[in-house]
Amino acid sequence: MDDTNLKNESPELLEQPGPESGVAPDYNIYNTVSENEFQDAGTDITRPGIRPETLRQSRIRRVTAEEAEKLCKCGKSGIWIPYLTLQGHSVLDGGEPYGRLRKDTDAPNKYHQERDTAAYIYIPSGFAVKFCSSHLEFLIVVEGEFKALSLFEDDYPAIAFPGFFGYSSDRTVNTRELLPDLKELLDVYTPGKVYFVGDGDTSLNVKFSIAALNLAKLLDPIPLYLPRLPLNGPKGVDDVKEALLHG
Repeated sequence: MDDTNLKNESPELLEQPGPESGVAPDYNIYNTVSENEFQDAGTDITRPGIRPETLRQSRIRRVTAEEAEKLCKCGKSGIWIPYLTLQGHSVLDGGEPYGRLRKDTDAPNKYHQERDTAAYIYIPSGFAVKFCSSHLEFLIVVEGEFKALSLFEDDYPAIAFPGFFGYSSDRTVNTRELLPDLKELLDVYTPGKVYFVGDGDTSLNVKFSIAALNLAKLLDPIPLYLPRLPLNGPKGVDDVKEALLHG
């Protein structure tokens, strides 16, 4: 791989409206989601840069410590984020619906994934319905589900990794292959390029740089771009959006 595939761009794409597919949904397996798949989760959760209806459609809801223990073996209250396949069905791990818990804490390790479960990418609910053509001009990848939803609701083709190295099940820096669900999405949409958008402080984070270099190698020949957020601005793309909307 030529290192020129790993590029830097200013975040000008965030100032433009998201692309439209221009293609009506067809009947292939990636558009099999029915209306009953998008029932409201009944939530009063608010998140910066995300509309309440987006959270409802994504089935994101608040859970008690008791329910969190049943869902993911974590006895902490918080926000439950269910994961969906590209086809719009629940991701099953060991026969149980998979998700992550955003704990009610400001301490480190805010997010919890049940021990011994596999790694998955986060695909916003309705992705295959909104982007139903066979090719994307670009794909945006962020770290964190809420950031992906903030972009997705404005028609950007955005998905999320649960961490810098969340594109591979190999947790060492010598990542060997892409996750199956990420590979499937890339095979279906054949994006012309991928934007890996980190928080503003990732320009100073060596782990993010290593993750980006490894991701670029695994994506080749698809070029990887690194839009930068200002160090002195809001932290993530959802915070940037909230600041632009409400000042």
